[in-house]
Amino acid sequence: LDTRDDNFTPSYYRLKSTGIHKEFKSVGAIGLTLELAGGSYAAVETIVHYAHLSGGSLTQIAYCQSGLVFIRKSNNDDSGWFGWVRQINQNELNPHIARITALENTIADLRSRIEVLENK
Repeated sequence: LDTRDDNFTPSYYRLKSTGIHKEFKSVGAIGLTLELAGGSYAAVETIVHYAHLSGGSLTQIAYCQSGLVFIRKSNNDDSGWFGWVRQINQNELNPHIARITALENTIADLRSRIEVLENK
């Protein structure tokens, strides 16, 4: 069954069964843009933790052709999805971590200099 152009509601998956449902999707069909996703298609996993709403929200993970990963959750009544959230990998974080560390070192140096000046 070709579901690449379908964007099923969470209730559709919950009625199917618990577990992980894997599909091939057009990014446009599931609410991602080509620009954001970096490609036309994504492998999508829908995780159903429990067969009843009391089991919490469903999770959907889109693995895009570009290597980008997005996650979204179902709303409280399974009638729709919240927006996609892009996941950031460690390589994307490293430059920011380096900048933060450099700023922390600069702040520590300035505090030391202020302390020296205050003790004079």
